[in-house]
Amino acid sequence: MEYIDKLRESIKNNSNISEEFKCNLGILTDTIVTVLPDYDYSKLEGILSSLKLSVDDNLESYSSYDKESNTIKINTNRVFEDRIDLQHLFLNELLLQNSSMNDPALIGLNNGITEAISTTMNSDDSMVKLNPLEYTLVSILSKIVDGKTMIDAYMKGDITNIAMELESIGISNEEVIKLFGDFNKVNTEPSSFVDIELSMIDMYNKKVNYELSNSLITYDDIGSRYDEFSDMLVFKRSELDYLYPHHNFSYLTGFEKVKESLDKAILNTEEVKSNDLVK
Repeated sequence: MEYIDKLRESIKNNSNISEEFKCNLGILTDTIVTVLPDYDYSKLEGILSSLKLSVDDNLESYSSYDKESNTIKINTNRVFEDRIDLQHLFLNELLLQNSSMNDPALIGLNNGITEAISTTMNSDDSMVKLNPLEYTLVSILSKIVDGKTMIDAYMKGDITNIAMELESIGISNEEVIKLFGDFNKVNTEPSSFVDIELSMIDMYNKKVNYELSNSLITYDDIGSRYDEFSDMLVFKRSELDYLYPHHNFSYLTGFEKVKESLDKAILNTEEVKSNDLVK
């Protein structure tokens, strides 16, 4: 693939990084292009040609990218304390810098899609996981919006097709904007995670009803479709505690609403089915 060779060449000619790290970067960029071959990597090519690494233990996060100096900064104290998988961390950074989804209003969605893509390419062996809430919510969203549509939005920096796909099943642009705005709040506001789940249950209900009305699925498919979606939802905070034992989710509230909302959605679809059968 053309971009594999171009990215390798950029890494090779970069005098700012060690030969050992060049090998690690090459493995990561080979993986990215192999898994996602249909995108433009010229931005990443330019970054890799002069990328620098530095230690900054004053960072609030594990890593950050300084565009002006083209430097990835690493908080080594936090990385080692939380046993962060460095390969996974660098993969996240490369994906983030190549992504064109730079709108601050989409940072939560951006982090979630980054984690979803990087986890597919390289499982996260960190003790403390990167962006677990955003990743979980993006996994739920992938049952509503086609995965290719989300990856295209991430790589091209344009969520228009996501909005259009949702609009086609009866979801307004205002609902989409609110949903993605709520993604930014999941680590700070107690009800935000559940609020997003509730919004996506409503969206999924609209999707199922749309598919029924357009004969894309049959009534016999309803049970399996909701079972599949239900498997992605989080009904209790203890489920997150089990999945991510080294995180603190005690501030999250409202999980009792999730099962109630899902049951209402299923009942709504059953009522649509009954009304159609009566006609």
